[in-house]
Amino acid sequence: MENFNQALRIHWFNIILLFLWVSGPVGAQTLNIGPAELLYTDAQMPFTMDGSFSTLKKSSNEIIFFNNDFDKTYKYSGPLNAPLQTQNWVKSQSSLWNMQWYPGVAWLNNIYKRDNGDLLGFLHVETHCCGYSDNRFRIALGYSTTNGDSWIYCGDILKSQKDDENSNMGGVPYLVVGEYFYVYYNEWTTSGGKRLSVARAKVTDVIQAASSWSVTSWKKYNSGMWDQDGLTGVGSDIIPDDGGGGLRDLHSDAAYCSTINKYLITVQTHNIGELRLYMSDDGINWGNMT
Repeated sequence: MENFNQALRIHWFNIILLFLWVSGPVGAQTLNIGPAELLYTDAQMPFTMDGSFSTLKKSSNEIIFFNNDFDKTYKYSGPLNAPLQTQNWVKSQSSLWNMQWYPGVAWLNNIYKRDNGDLLGFLHVETHCCGYSDNRFRIALGYSTTNGDSWIYCGDILKSQKDDENSNMGGVPYLVVGEYFYVYYNEWTTSGGKRLSVARAKVTDVIQAASSWSVTSWKKYNSGMWDQDGLTGVGSDIIPDDGGGGLRDLHSDAAYCSTINKYLITVQTHNIGELRLYMSDDGINWGNMT
């Protein structure tokens, strides 16, 4: 677990546009980041943050925030400058998820909202947490028809090539790039290396499967090709190593900024204490940190 002050810097990318503005002509593609704002002290937090808030728009000035804390999920609502203003509920794993058979916990790290109001959840899954003996990490999907008040576990979509108790896959930044979902994750290789990688699947295929409470196959990007199976293959390192080394981690978030026509992603660095921002034209090739 990270302490809160570091977690605040790292995990608030889903509302970072509160602190961003563009200066100069759009063609210059200059992005200025304003000063960080501390909204809560550690003593004021009802939980320890170990992942980004999942967010949904509630009204023109109010957002719904989901946060995971071990085997509990919290739902809050409030404006951007007071996200924990109202606690709507706190639920255990068994009461929120129809997945009692699964040996672990699922953390709701990101949400895609369909036009019909149904929700697709991007999940960080750990099978070792909260008393379970096995220790594995997965990226998975969930589906909700109740505005996030209950969820169906659809299935795993990604695991690392090296699948062991130390291979934390992070999660779960995602983008919609053309007709595809792009999901970013930590790839751990059998040679011992750690990479920041991406996998994709068609939006229509993912939604069709998830609405039937199942998953379609995903493909990892490797050396210019999308030809590696999401559960058995290996992904390329797509984000530059600007000094973070093995400490680079995709417990972070991603977004598209229409003002500068760029995809944005953050990378955190654990005890180095830095939040790094990268930009891309295609969601694959990321330049050096901004």
